Amino acid sequence: MYTDLRRWTAESPRGSAQVKRDGKLLQLESCDPGTTGHLGKNASEDAITLVATRAGLGIGLLKAGAPKAMAGCMADKLAQEYPVSQLTDPKFGADDPTVKARVQELAIGCRSA
Repeated sequence: MYTDLRRWTAESPRGSAQVKRDGKLLQLESCDPGTTGHLGKNASEDAITLVATRAGLGIGLLKAGAPKAMAGCMADKLAQEYPVSQLTDPKFGADDPTVKARVQELAIGCRSA
């Protein structure tokens, strides 16, 4: 999460956002740059949603008993493989054998990594 937030702040208008890390704690400060700020693709909300979704996946996997490295790997792979809209849908993949098979493939890849 820290890496993604650093990327996001680096693309923000100068001085409008910063992220700090203190052990396991992350602190994000972000200010509205006003009407003169140019935010490029206007993807800030999407970027934060992706970071939060990936973090939520990792936490869910940890709570389910996955080792830390496995949870992080799977959260990364799932966030790369599927759009946030699917990952946040509680029914996503429930009745889709192709999704289940792909998630299993990703898990095997994470175990051997």
